Amino acid sequence: MPVESNKSSGNGVRRTRIDELRREIRSLERVNQELSERVLELDMMYQMLRSVASTLDLGEMLETLKTHFRSMLNIDRYSFFVKRGEEDSLELQSHFGLAGRVRRNLRLSLQGPLRQLLRKDRHYYRDLARSSSPLAELMGAEGSLVSLALRSSENEIVGLLALGRREPGAFARRELVFLDKLAQQIGNVVGTMLVFERTREMSFTDPLTGVSNRRYFNQMLVREFERARRYGRALSVLMIDIDHFKHYNDTHGHLAGDAVLRKLASELSDSIRRTDFLARYGGEEFVILLPETTWERAVAVAEKLRRKVERTQFNGEALLPDGKLTISVGVASYPQHAEDPLTLLDMADRSLYQAKAAGRNRVGTLPKEVPPEHADLLPDRSILWTPDQRNG
Repeated sequence: MPVESNKSSGNGVRRTRIDELRREIRSLERVNQELSERVLELDMMYQMLRSVASTLDLGEMLETLKTHFRSMLNIDRYSFFVKRGEEDSLELQSHFGLAGRVRRNLRLSLQGPLRQLLRKDRHYYRDLARSSSPLAELMGAEGSLVSLALRSSENEIVGLLALGRREPGAFARRELVFLDKLAQQIGNVVGTMLVFERTREMSFTDPLTGVSNRRYFNQMLVREFERARRYGRALSVLMIDIDHFKHYNDTHGHLAGDAVLRKLASELSDSIRRTDFLARYGGEEFVILLPETTWERAVAVAEKLRRKVERTQFNGEALLPDGKLTISVGVASYPQHAEDPLTLLDMADRSLYQAKAAGRNRVGTLPKEVPPEHADLLPDRSILWTPDQRNG
């Protein structure tokens, strides 16, 4: 009996130990599974943040993010909104899989439910069919939705990220925690990019008129010229000068002159296409880049702008020599007038001074085609003016 008792006792100890080992194995398996998932999450976050941090261009970054969310996280519906500065709205910058047609540059006012939504960093709608979301019309009325407020490192709202899946309850708790951390990092990146964007805009913007400055125009001219040459497209330049502006400034003062420049910039900006590019070139001169625009069409645009300014009322214009504030416009086009961007600009400048020499308030004329080797035969502006006439 003692021997059998000892055997029974030994078997019991072994079974207990085996059960403990099994529990330890299961525990280790769970830990290993959690570690594997954690490593996977960290690797995913690393890949996403590395790619978005490799650029300071917001549009490029958003395109990269969109690809990652679609491929890595199996998101069915995606929208990324950006809030710039003091604007009281969110602008849709990137999206896929949304309900219905999405209007270009869609903006959502930060009022009512949407403002409440942003006060909470994350909101999870397990079943959109049984809950009300201010984003339901855009993201769909079924399935599940996660909205994540994006904050900069200064804790300012810089955007909103909305992610949807077709099935209700499709986001696990662990995934929500991961998205919280990811949104925090993305918010920091977006905040930095918006600061960079504002700084860049300031360096490329004329502070008086709000349009682009000469430095930015020169960059755009080279870029558009290369594009026109590569694809065999037309490209035109308008050079615009305010007639008798020195007389206006001497009569009314520089503050009144500044007001004229601002108003003229606004009138010109409202009269051109979204694809055209307006800049203040210096003093009372403005320049407009017209991509994919032939010489004939550019002349028509120049005449339209000249007439509009002639019909527009400006304070104090009655005291000008002609009793009206007007502009003269020079026109030049690629490939007719130039084979490089600087020559194209110079030809537009020559055309402008021809308009001035012909009596102002008109569009300058150049031959429809000027072989580059004969460009030096055109009148040079330096011989069209005496020193006291250059500022008129």
